[in-house]
Amino acid sequence: MADRNLAVGLFVISAIVLGVVLAVWITGKRGTEPVTDYHVLITSDVSGLTLGGPVYFMGVQVGGVTDLAIEPGNPARVRVRIRVDQSTPVDTGTWATLAAQGITGVSVINLSTEPGDHARLRVAEGESLPVIPYRDTGFSALLSTAPAVLDKVDQLLANANALFTEENRAAVAELLASARSLGNTLAAREDEIAALPGSLEATMRDVRSVVERLDRLVAEAGPRTAAAIANLETATAELSALGARLDEWVTRHDADVQAFTTQGLGQVPQLVTETRSTVREMRKLMEELRNEPSRALYRPASEAIEVED
Repeated sequence: MADRNLAVGLFVISAIVLGVVLAVWITGKRGTEPVTDYHVLITSDVSGLTLGGPVYFMGVQVGGVTDLAIEPGNPARVRVRIRVDQSTPVDTGTWATLAAQGITGVSVINLSTEPGDHARLRVAEGESLPVIPYRDTGFSALLSTAPAVLDKVDQLLANANALFTEENRAAVAELLASARSLGNTLAAREDEIAALPGSLEATMRDVRSVVERLDRLVAEAGPRTAAAIANLETATAELSALGARLDEWVTRHDADVQAFTTQGLGQVPQLVTETRSTVREMRKLMEELRNEPSRALYRPASEAIEVED
């Protein structure tokens, strides 16, 4: 009986040792490597993520999830604590995503990094651990934006229902009827429309002919226009010379002109008065000659009374 119990005990111990060896061999870890803790703040659904769930860096398992808790004062955010190997290159270019693993519905944390050199990730003010930024990608991003998309689809359907009212449907029907009528009219005048290119071409030929004639007229009128311009320039030069001569004459006879203006023009009114008086006397004499020429030539002696002393 004692030998049997000893054999069972040895078998159990051997199984335990074998399991530990297999676990170490499968994970590739000896359990003595230094680790570092980080926080990941997730604002989307974390269904499928459990304690002990694996954490991957660029597809390589580097740790696991050690804690899940709802953020105090912000129930829409979950604070996930992860523990990864200290050799994992986590820096300011690293970001985390929530990815589904297989078809079992299990979710894992996947760490990715931006290319290039980045500074070391440090603890921010008010935090107990460094916080790795979280991004929604792939299916998780689709699920996170699904409510907003559904709201927009619902709003779009509401707008569509408001668009297709009785009045709008009547307007659309009228528009379609007008388009159909226009199509029928165009079809009825298909021959005229087909003849439009020929008419347009003939019109363009006439326009070209008119332009050619205008070009010829301009070419013919060019010499005449040049001669007219030359004559105009000659006349302008002669007028300028005449003006210069007049200015010179006025300058030379300025004193005579002023004397005539001040003295001669002052006697003009008297001369005009005397001329008018002479004309009147001449007119009177002509009338007497016409009416009584003998009397005008031989005047009778005045009938006077002679008084003798």
